[in-house]
Amino acid sequence: MVVEEILERAGRKADKAEVIFSEYETTSVKFKAGELHQAAVIDGRGAGLRAFAGGRVGYASTTDLGDINDLVEGALAAAKFGRKAEYELPDGTAEYGDVKTFDDAAAKISPEAMVALGEQALEMIMSADSRYVVDVEVDRTVGRTRIANTAGLDRSQDRTGYDFAAIVRRTAEDDIFYHYDYDASVARDFDEMAIVRRLLETLKWADDIVDVPTGKMDLIFDPAEVPTLLFPVVTCVNGAYVADDSSALAGRLGEEVADPRFTMIDDATDGFGFMAGSFDGEGTPARRTAVIEKGVLKSYLTDLATAWRLGTASTGHARRTLTQPPSPGASNVIVEPGENTSAQLIADTKIGLLLLHAAGGSMGNVRSGELSAAAAYALKIENGEIVGRVKDCIFGGNVFEMLGRRLRAISSDTRRSEGRYMAPTVVVADQTITAKG
Repeated sequence: MVVEEILERAGRKADKAEVIFSEYETTSVKFKAGELHQAAVIDGRGAGLRAFAGGRVGYASTTDLGDINDLVEGALAAAKFGRKAEYELPDGTAEYGDVKTFDDAAAKISPEAMVALGEQALEMIMSADSRYVVDVEVDRTVGRTRIANTAGLDRSQDRTGYDFAAIVRRTAEDDIFYHYDYDASVARDFDEMAIVRRLLETLKWADDIVDVPTGKMDLIFDPAEVPTLLFPVVTCVNGAYVADDSSALAGRLGEEVADPRFTMIDDATDGFGFMAGSFDGEGTPARRTAVIEKGVLKSYLTDLATAWRLGTASTGHARRTLTQPPSPGASNVIVEPGENTSAQLIADTKIGLLLLHAAGGSMGNVRSGELSAAAAYALKIENGEIVGRVKDCIFGGNVFEMLGRRLRAISSDTRRSEGRYMAPTVVVADQTITAKG
């Protein structure tokens, strides 16, 4: 009854209030350099309170649920200096979809089984090449979140999370090599050893180092690296930056911002991804949102505060942690597929780079759409064939040009990456690649 007590106490002094309660148990298995490093069970619970008073909002959180009075007083004190907040909280009467967020297979996997998966992955990688230093991580979380407010909302959601990662490192006199593959979901809906096999497949060219000249060529983003390409796009449609007029896409709803072949959808109601849920971090119903449709900007991603500032309704994209108040953020991001397979796109490439692992994608002025990154693991393609790995090269540019007039192709096959992107292979033409040194 801790939520009711917090809400009742806050409601006496605040104009309105909102409580989020979270409890979880995480089992984490980690292998470092081929040895079992950690097999731990970690649990926690806590509450966060937003108090609205005098047209402003304050936030406080605690993991000491025996200290409710300090939580309430902390939120009220913060409201004296908080941002203006004259929007209404959801009353819970809206229609909420039935979204899969809990998976028995993920909830019931034992620590022993997780350790066995790690050992199996290590054996597969080390038997393929004993020169690699290998890390493996397996995590599963079972939790529950409840949001209630003084407007009448009271929503709860049980959820699971499951992820698996395999990381390899190899250091030689003139070459430091690092690569990884992983997946994550609300469910145990993927084959862990398929991830290892895919990692081993991409490592076949790691020893064949070839030169890459500085110049323009096709840059092929593997589905695992499409999130790097999309990072400035997702940033620019964030309602907080739009409201601050610091986004390159501010004021451009209805305009063509990408090639008509490019469509990007945000969908928290699709159970494929780690960010699935029937409501967002404020209790607003989750929904499927066409962000860019056939190249045209259709929507920003907003929470209650940014929607109020923009004069619109929330799109249900409030994201939060227990220690931080809500702010806008993407959920599960889908890029719609194209016509030809990834293999066909590679075969059609005269000269280019297949990007498997980028580093530094968040560098640069991403709110203007700029992308700057290093090709940490990229393969050179000549006349449709992979000829080897390139080292020490960087690329950059404006993503709206890359996804606009320089978009060469989008593959018909897609793959989940980073647990919340469903992406095809994307080919950008005339990309300047700069060889360092």
